[in-house]
Amino acid sequence: MVLVLSGKYITSAQRGPSACPEGALIYNAPGTTHRDRFHDLEGEFVTMMIPESLRLQWGDRLDRGARHVGRTGQALASGIATAMMSWQDDDVSLAQVLLDELLAGISGPEDDVRRTPGWMLLAEAYLRDLHDRPADMARLASICDVHPVHLARVFRMRHGCTPVEYSRKLRLERAAAELLRGSDSIAEVASAFGFSDQSHFHRLFKRAYGRSPSLYRRFG
Repeated sequence: MVLVLSGKYITSAQRGPSACPEGALIYNAPGTTHRDRFHDLEGEFVTMMIPESLRLQWGDRLDRGARHVGRTGQALASGIATAMMSWQDDDVSLAQVLLDELLAGISGPEDDVRRTPGWMLLAEAYLRDLHDRPADMARLASICDVHPVHLARVFRMRHGCTPVEYSRKLRLERAAAELLRGSDSIAEVASAFGFSDQSHFHRLFKRAYGRSPSLYRRFG
């Protein structure tokens, strides 16, 4: 898979898109022959290689030639690329969930979900109660008795994010409230709500609230 970060990406892959703009995601199935370049020779991209074990797991559903992946796939790949920069607790789990969801999207059509299943209500309740550690997709899927990939895809259709992201958002909200009303140190707050260390908490908090935990505690 090739995620175009900037520039216009041009590929010669048979049946593949001839030119792809910034933000595009191109999937090259196993055995695809191609020569690629950037228009005007300027641009950046990230490549993601699917390991053989995963390719065998998904079977010939991934062997459908080169193609441009839609916007949902682009967002998933972008999330994986961002998580790859850290590989700490939440980020590792998130990257794994996003990759499974991305491969599911590449291998077949999205499910048609017309109502909220009972297991979704159970998943939401479980995640609301889980405040002191990151969400574990395998455990959540086991509790709901559904496949992790199906759970992630239906959850995204309902909430616009994965269960891991949803859990992180709730824990950050609770941490923000605790910073304003409590006297615990920032490190203690980070630990109480399941963040691996203070620097990791600081980065995620600033991304969500636009300011550091210390500034948030002082000015709200």
